[in-house]
Amino acid sequence: MSNAISYAEPVEVDSPDNCFWYHTMDLPGHGLVEGAWDFRGQDEFFFSNTKFAGKRVLEIGPATGALGFRMEALGAEVTSVELPSGNNWDVVPLAAANPVRVFAGRETNMRRVKRSYWLSHRALGSKNRVISCSAYDTPHESGPYDIAYFASVLTHMQNPFQALRHNLDMTTERVIIVEQYHPDWTPETPGANITFQPDCRNPDFYDTWWTFTPTALVKMVGVLGFEKVVLVLHEQLCGKDQTPVPLATIIADRTRPPFKAIQEN
Repeated sequence: MSNAISYAEPVEVDSPDNCFWYHTMDLPGHGLVEGAWDFRGQDEFFFSNTKFAGKRVLEIGPATGALGFRMEALGAEVTSVELPSGNNWDVVPLAAANPVRVFAGRETNMRRVKRSYWLSHRALGSKNRVISCSAYDTPHESGPYDIAYFASVLTHMQNPFQALRHNLDMTTERVIIVEQYHPDWTPETPGANITFQPDCRNPDFYDTWWTFTPTALVKMVGVLGFEKVVLVLHEQLCGKDQTPVPLATIIADRTRPPFKAIQEN
């Protein structure tokens, strides 16, 4: 592995105050901190039969970090990709929105999420590493990785297939994707549909691009050489009102090497 990879320096955060807790966590020295999602005790739904011991994992978008820290506890060496400060993710360019307010609010929230990650990282004594970059630009020199993990991030990307291809080109064994899907979908539903979410009538809806059927995600990873698939459907509770949200976890194993363009002489 190249020594040229620049990993993010840990940020010292001593208090849960002024953090945004995406995940509920049990943290030594801080006790229970409550977030929007509580994935504790849910390994069967987020990892299925994945064996993490001795595996190198590439996690795209850790948020507070609960899943990455859990994979570490199960024996993985985890590298997470997170956007650097001042570099908002793919904000929907709604003409009706106020860009100053949108970007200022998004940057404030991202900083608070990162604070929750680094506080958790320190409290747990984690060795997980973070590369500050876009998911479209993960340095291939940091790989290869055995497993790639995408949890509720493709929905926020303008070009989700591009992000998948870039990161799966350096993934040798397995990809795991978790995404929300429409509650009326079943495995018998025909079509691999992707729905465009932004609407000019709602200028506050600027951080989500797509909703996927699980079938669409299965076909995407199949195109990229991950054809052996297990699909796990589950519901998780979200927010203060504990709304049940249908999630699909796609666990797909590589069956073919990545497609490589022919280089002309």
